[in-house]
Amino acid sequence: EQILELHVLSALLQRETGPLRYTLEQSKLGKRFSSSVGYFYQSLFLNIAMSEVQEENAEAVKKIIYEQLERIVQNPLQQKDLDAIFLGIDFELREVKREHGNPWALTLAERVLDTWNYGIEPAETLCYRDTFERVKAHILKDPRSIQDLLKKYTLENKQCVFSVISPDERFLSERNKAEEA
Repeated sequence: EQILELHVLSALLQRETGPLRYTLEQSKLGKRFSSSVGYFYQSLFLNIAMSEVQEENAEAVKKIIYEQLERIVQNPLQQKDLDAIFLGIDFELREVKREHGNPWALTLAERVLDTWNYGIEPAETLCYRDTFERVKAHILKDPRSIQDLLKKYTLENKQCVFSVISPDERFLSERNKAEEA
């Protein structure tokens, strides 16, 4: 259920008309905003990313992210926004697609193994329609709950990591020298 809650949050943040994405893109501090969710070694994660951010602009990007998350939490969502979020997730969950170039069967196997290794029943990973409908019904019954989830997973999350990943200009030349030695 938590991973589908995070999917809802990611879809909320990814909206092209959403305040987070719009403000980051308009800031011109970086390019290609993205938001994603995942499950890795018994840990769920919600990732908010922007590429090509200069190191000196990292704090400004972080500030925008937190300001806009706070804005989303404070302002109620409209029904049309919720409908668009759930329609997008519903379509995504039904779509058969390759992930990372892998055949669909391998994608399904990875989903099962990623969770089964940690005690989650394989059927829960493959049969997520009921769980999705429960999450959807809960949020539609209480639209404020989506903001509460966003607050829980972002603003109140004490395990948040903010990182800047920069290329090392010397990496390739040093690696080539090491290989030649």
